[in-house]
Amino acid sequence: MTFEQIKQSAMAEWETLIEKSGDLVFVGAGTCGRSAGAMDVMDRLSADILKDQINATVVEVGCFGWCDVEPLVVVAKPGEPRVFYKNVTPDTVSRLVTDHLMNGRPVSELALCTADGRIDGIPDISDLPMFKDQHRISLRNCGKINPESIHHYIATGGYHGF
Repeated sequence: MTFEQIKQSAMAEWETLIEKSGDLVFVGAGTCGRSAGAMDVMDRLSADILKDQINATVVEVGCFGWCDVEPLVVVAKPGEPRVFYKNVTPDTVSRLVTDHLMNGRPVSELALCTADGRIDGIPDISDLPMFKDQHRISLRNCGKINPESIHHYIATGGYHGF
């Protein structure tokens, strides 16, 4: 199999995830997230989404680079700003599922920030001191791809020089 064939397969998998999976819920499951309870949060999210028959996919991703707010969960609804939720626990998952995923109302008191657009009452990621002057290059995909998926890496530009 050539690299071009692998890349096409990776892009197809990525496009299916991003464009056809409905809502996406990214859970930071790096070392800091796991030690803060991310796996329990991910299990509860998956169970609640299945129970409520929501068209959403839970995606385990690597560290977002924000260890003090883990577990960090990002809700991405098509055509809307991504909302970052901090210090999520299994007990707060049901509120995120009901209010944000089911009813389309971000939970501003649990939200840390947004990205890719603004929502009243929630700061944008570019307004936060930690990220205001950052331009991520090698860490640009932190929290966006599953670090255990070579297809995610390739689909987002990995091995491009190859």
